[in-house]
Amino acid sequence: MIWIKKTNDYIFKIIFIFKEIYKSGFWTLFFSLFSMMISGLIPILISWAVSEIVKILGNNSNYSTLLNKGYLIFLFLMLIFSVMVDFFTKNVKDIICNITGLKLTHNIETLVANKFQYIPQKNIDNPEFLDLYENTLNKSSYEPMNIFDSLFSIISLLFGVIGYAMILSHFNPIFLLLTIIPILPMLKFKLKIGKDYHIFLRKNTMQTRQTWYYFSLITEPKNSNEIRGFDLFKYFGNKRKKLFDDFIKGHYKYATKEVIYSIVFGLVAISGIGVSEFWLLNSALKGYTSISDFVLLSPSIIFLGISLLSLVTLFSSHNKSILFLDYLFEFLKTPTSENKDTTEKNDLTSNNKVNSIHFCDVSFKYPGNDNYALKNINIEFNIGEKVCFVGENGSGKTTFIKLLLGIYEPLYGKILLNGKNIKEYDVLSYRKLFGITFQNYINYALDVKSCIGVGNICNIDDLEKIKSVAKKTRSDDFIKMYKNQYDTNLSKMFYDNAIEPSGGQWQKLAISRTLFSEASILILDEPTAALDACAEDEIFKIFDENSDDKILIIISHRMCSAKLADKIVLFDKGEIIMAGNHAEMMFSSNKYRQMFNLQADKYK
Repeated sequence: MIWIKKTNDYIFKIIFIFKEIYKSGFWTLFFSLFSMMISGLIPILISWAVSEIVKILGNNSNYSTLLNKGYLIFLFLMLIFSVMVDFFTKNVKDIICNITGLKLTHNIETLVANKFQYIPQKNIDNPEFLDLYENTLNKSSYEPMNIFDSLFSIISLLFGVIGYAMILSHFNPIFLLLTIIPILPMLKFKLKIGKDYHIFLRKNTMQTRQTWYYFSLITEPKNSNEIRGFDLFKYFGNKRKKLFDDFIKGHYKYATKEVIYSIVFGLVAISGIGVSEFWLLNSALKGYTSISDFVLLSPSIIFLGISLLSLVTLFSSHNKSILFLDYLFEFLKTPTSENKDTTEKNDLTSNNKVNSIHFCDVSFKYPGNDNYALKNINIEFNIGEKVCFVGENGSGKTTFIKLLLGIYEPLYGKILLNGKNIKEYDVLSYRKLFGITFQNYINYALDVKSCIGVGNICNIDDLEKIKSVAKKTRSDDFIKMYKNQYDTNLSKMFYDNAIEPSGGQWQKLAISRTLFSEASILILDEPTAALDACAEDEIFKIFDENSDDKILIIISHRMCSAKLADKIVLFDKGEIIMAGNHAEMMFSSNKYRQMFNLQADKYK
């Protein structure tokens, strides 16, 4: 039945939330369970105590005896103690839940980031998946805590609040003032701590944005190629975690202050309830207040300070949160094509030498497209070769690289590395074979040395190697002009004193990153688009000098670059129509000759 399915689905989600809450903080779960129990028992205890008092007050001939007076004092103290326990348990739980809410959000975002690393590229390119992904980030990171908090609040209120909600309108003005006035110091403190915390958050806005920036680096679809290519997920994940840990330490200071002062001002607030209860009790003993009024007003005063939330609002908020959580579960169920269990895969870490790459009758279509992006591709590259891909936009050059990197899988055919299908290799160790400058490279908002160093995480702290690479790519020419040189922060995203490099300088840094990777296969996808002709010629000479024991693949629309290659591959409408050196291509290919002469005429 439908209702059974919905109930099971709801229970499954609640169990998931409880598990994540437990991971985020045991004490949150403990105090929440304790608070729920107390909130459920307190109304029952109060009702019992009040009924006992009514019995004694109803017996006019015996209430003044020493035994009954002692019993009345015991019942009175029980009422005050019940209020104090209920108040303090809820207050501490709310504060702990606030901190754990931050942890839970961080953990859920990390869960999303970990999953994203293994989402197939065909999903990332799918608009429907991107909608799901966006909703997952925007809603599911904080809604689990809302579900948790609202669920316990609903349960607590259902135990105690419903029976007393309507009674509050019948307060005697004197009792109301005696209850409200002592609460004002608590109100003032809460406003003050809220203002101070707002200032704290404002001062740490940059730190918070940096945390989000690192998170976006490892989760943004537009960054996926380079992050995966350089295996940067763990690096930026750790930087994000460090920033978050620093932030949470500052948050703990405010939380501790709030707990201490809440207890102090809470005692003051509770005293107002105590005075009101004592006055009400004394008035009843002297006959100024009827028994029925006492029974009505006493529990109403007690529950005045704890009945703060509307059940209707809670139910509405709870149901919305449950619906938003569907995004997270749907996202986590997205199938992955890249097997994370690599125990049976060939690991290339110990021996990353590449002898050859062979595309064997490879064909590929993008999801949702009937036309082949690549068709019947057969070509082989060997160590030491410099290869240049040429062809019109959309001819299949970049798609070829995506298949080579394992971002997409061929629809037909296979890709061999050293004679083995690339599917047989561990995907992470396989990607370490490549040093890549993508057409849409990332302008990292880091310092200069890190901007280059992320090309090889293992050597990111080797400043001498970084400087050596920068000198080879002539990046050192503008870096040494900076006041802090390799410690200079790049991009105005976070720092006023940061440098915003020009387009050509950013591109040189990206090229330096590729050269720093020390990878066996170097890929340059339109690497010199933002460089002038002289700088372009220098870059190609640099890679030519540093790729004797590597395979160098260049994608370029500048035909003069092709002359430097050992092998030129001409793409047209998803097919390779010819491959050879420049002389062979000029002699045998009309299309290549036309493309080359068209650009050559512009330089005459």
